[in-house]
Amino acid sequence: IGLGVYTGILLGASVARPLWNSSVLGPLFLVSGVSTGAAFMMLTNLKKHEAHALAVWDTGAIVLELVLIAALMIGYLTGTEISQEAGNMFLGGSYTASFWGIVVVAGLFVPLILNIHEIKNHVPATKVAPALILIGGFTLRWVFVMAGQLVSFSHLG
Repeated sequence: IGLGVYTGILLGASVARPLWNSSVLGPLFLVSGVSTGAAFMMLTNLKKHEAHALAVWDTGAIVLELVLIAALMIGYLTGTEISQEAGNMFLGGSYTASFWGIVVVAGLFVPLILNIHEIKNHVPATKVAPALILIGGFTLRWVFVMAGQLVSFSHLG
């Protein structure tokens, strides 16, 4: 748990960077870490019941990750002027396409749909959903680290 959450907590404690300064970032990074860990395991040779169990856990993690992303965006949009500017990095700014396209759509929604299909229809798991989750998880971290460096309080000065 500590390994999964520490990056989000370290970034979240950075008051000078409004994009990072959120109490939601730690839990988001933790849940994303659980999801990407499950995805990595799903790429290995697992027994059918193990793959099914991981898909169920991962589906729950993906849903929770989407809820945390929604909470984070609401926090940005309802916060201070600098917080809104930070949120705009994902809502029309330079990281909009990579965040919504790669992280949310390709890295969360598509795998969620594939996982639900596999769970409901007892279809053998493919390697597509876990691969997309890993790409989305990496991109989530990359986007937050890169975008967080672009917005600071010096923009208001």
